[in-house]
Amino acid sequence: MRDNGYTLMELVVVIGVLIVVIGAGMNVFYQSLRSGAKIDYELFLDGTSRVVENSMSLLIRYGQVVGVEGQDDSVCLSAGSGGVVGNTLVVAENGRQTEYALISDFIASSSSQQVRVSPEGMKVNAIEFNWVCGYGKQEKVVVSYRAQAEKDDQVVPVEESYSFEVLVKNSGYY
Repeated sequence: MRDNGYTLMELVVVIGVLIVVIGAGMNVFYQSLRSGAKIDYELFLDGTSRVVENSMSLLIRYGQVVGVEGQDDSVCLSAGSGGVVGNTLVVAENGRQTEYALISDFIASSSSQQVRVSPEGMKVNAIEFNWVCGYGKQEKVVVSYRAQAEKDDQVVPVEESYSFEVLVKNSGYY
């Protein structure tokens, strides 16, 4: 004989099923928010990497490479097709030398004063310059670096690697 009502066991089962369904839905919603934020940081890094490339490539393209990590053109020419690799790049244009290097956690250029090349919000973890020159070959510089996004001085766990190649027009082979 049953009255109009539910047993305790039926209520517990229904509440348990509701908790599982609501929890799964919230988990899916939370994961979509997290993946959306990750995509936003990746897009931010991609945009800031284009800023870095544009600001560095113009001077490198129309300047004259003096050296990489203290290695001059004689070392570069004798290095062969692999070129020379280092963490600093010195470029001369109109009698002024500019040095690109990783300072703390950002890319900086130093000529008369130090200027930040990588935008705020981008933490650069490593940088490498590969200067390739050879007799009868086009001179080029390959810039490679790894960067992370920062928000409110907190590093976001999204790291991307970037690389771009600049053909040097003042090498005499362009």
